[in-house]
Amino acid sequence: MGGSGVIFAYDIGFGGYSDYYASAARSMSGNWRAFFFGAFDPSATITLDKLAGFLVPQALAVRALGFNPWALGLPQALEGQATILAAYAVIRRWAGFRAGVFGAAVMATTPLLVSMFSHPMEDAMLTLCTTLAVLAWQKSLDTGRTGYLFLSAVAVGLGFQAKMMQAWLILPSLAVVYMILQRHTMLRKVRDLCAAAVLTVAVSLSWMSAIALVPAPGRPFIDGTVDNNIYSMVFGFNGLNRYLPGLVPGALAPGADGKEVGGAGDVGPGQGWLVHSPLKLFLPYYSTQIGWLYPLALAGLVLGVLYLRRNLLPVPAARKLKSGLLVSAGLLLTEGTLMGVTAIPHPVYLASLALPIAALAAIGGGLLWRSLVLPGSRARYALSLYLLIQTLWTIAIIESSGDWGLAPWLLPVIGAAGFGSSLFSFVGANRTATLGRGHTLEVLAVFAVGVVLAGPVLWSLSTLDPSFNGSANDAYAGPRPATLDQASIDPLHPGIYGPGLNSDRRILDLAAAGSDMYRFARLNTHVPGGFILATDSWRTSAPLIMEGGNRLLTVGGYSSTAPNVNPQQIARLVAAGSLRFLLLTAGSRQVDSRSGNVNGIRAWVGANCSTVPESQYMPPRNGPERPAAGTYVLFDCRPHTGVAKGQGPHPAAPASSTLNPPR
Repeated sequence: MGGSGVIFAYDIGFGGYSDYYASAARSMSGNWRAFFFGAFDPSATITLDKLAGFLVPQALAVRALGFNPWALGLPQALEGQATILAAYAVIRRWAGFRAGVFGAAVMATTPLLVSMFSHPMEDAMLTLCTTLAVLAWQKSLDTGRTGYLFLSAVAVGLGFQAKMMQAWLILPSLAVVYMILQRHTMLRKVRDLCAAAVLTVAVSLSWMSAIALVPAPGRPFIDGTVDNNIYSMVFGFNGLNRYLPGLVPGALAPGADGKEVGGAGDVGPGQGWLVHSPLKLFLPYYSTQIGWLYPLALAGLVLGVLYLRRNLLPVPAARKLKSGLLVSAGLLLTEGTLMGVTAIPHPVYLASLALPIAALAAIGGGLLWRSLVLPGSRARYALSLYLLIQTLWTIAIIESSGDWGLAPWLLPVIGAAGFGSSLFSFVGANRTATLGRGHTLEVLAVFAVGVVLAGPVLWSLSTLDPSFNGSANDAYAGPRPATLDQASIDPLHPGIYGPGLNSDRRILDLAAAGSDMYRFARLNTHVPGGFILATDSWRTSAPLIMEGGNRLLTVGGYSSTAPNVNPQQIARLVAAGSLRFLLLTAGSRQVDSRSGNVNGIRAWVGANCSTVPESQYMPPRNGPERPAAGTYVLFDCRPHTGVAKGQGPHPAAPASSTLNPPR
């Protein structure tokens, strides 16, 4: 925990921003209404396209410490420390103290987790909540007290606030193993599980139900929907509709946010056939992040079953080991299969596999060591075989990552230590009595642990270099494989518009032009309580929000297809004097071609508003004009402008889609 805490604390200073979520965190930190609804903008006109529970710690930290990378990253670093401690506690219950310490070390050196807990993203809170849920569930199994089962249900419900239905993926494994191992009567077990299920659903739906009870005119529009219904957003847009399009009515179509289930994923060119196969988890792109100890986890599963079938453990230890094996295998089967058949938008989705892999690896390490001195059994050669396989696997992963500055002596050292330890273990297995002399066992243990953790420790330490520490949009430690086409996943690569979470703040000329336009609109907006500026893309609004801008109206939400504002509402706001300026982007780079409302608003603006000359808002420049001058266009929509162009009176917006200006 101390070592990981140092790395997290160092890395969060370079964590940067995920502009979409960072904007929401700043909005929530300065406005309790935006905080309650999980709004994207300070005026709380539209929510995020998902539940904002993971942003609650960030928003509170920003409120207390100011808006900066440290304030956004600190909650995740603390969540990482708590996750490591919880993982130690639950693995210790399954396999003992040494296994608990080793399992915690595995969690602390899993490269994906090191990068994730150093950046502000929702998976950190989800991983903590699910780990706590497993710990409370195991305590219920050990003590027979139903209260711990209910505590586990609450933890799952809190995890739902972080990443919605993904938190529920642990429930089938926990329920099945509870029915198998809990010593209560069948009737009581069924009753307790039903009560826990009701509690899980109640906690999971509590926040969204409170939001749903607020009448539509009194709350922000729910992004990710066409019917302004938060249940459609959670269970449709972010849930079932990604696998069965149209199943939950009222949600935006799958792929509207760029994360289509049938998409190419991130496995790289030429490997598209792997997108819907669990085999992709063995590719370097994923195995470098989560899969260094696949061989040890497999050894834990195989040896665990062998030890249980042959009754080689005392009854209490066997019962706990059985619990750990069943839960870990169940979690791997459930979540691994789902991640395997789904096109994974970001590697961080695999963080849910970290706990079961660490648990099985810890169990495997303990049983391999025990087998080494098991008399009269061929299992004593298992450690030698494992060290051989692990060494080959480690070398293969490192080699697949190309030359990225590694010392030329690293692979020979890992190879010598691994093959040497394997040979030494093999010889020792033939001469069991020799292993007990002097410090032979201790030396072998040091070399074995070094071989096992060499790869993940190296990749985890690489995050101290910011260029190898992923980003706030995507946790990733170390170099990406050379075979991966970076342009295919970089949302702001020149000429490419993708589904990433970065706004135009990364394009300095666009961000500067937007700031100039916002400043001009603010100085020329004299109606109190109205909007200063409306934009047709969250990418345009995000830099302004992060700079402290407010009274912004963002049309279209994250995907630019949400019908939160229509042309009639814009016309009514303009007629009432609540909106004068609109910032529109030229062409289709910023806005999805399916954005009917956005395109309709553009047409209305073109017919009713006048262009503000660049000379009025851009400061004088001695050099060439900004390239952004033709990308951003600022319109002045004073009410008399439309009448002058012969458009007649502005149509009224439907009563069911009232849009209240900020106050």
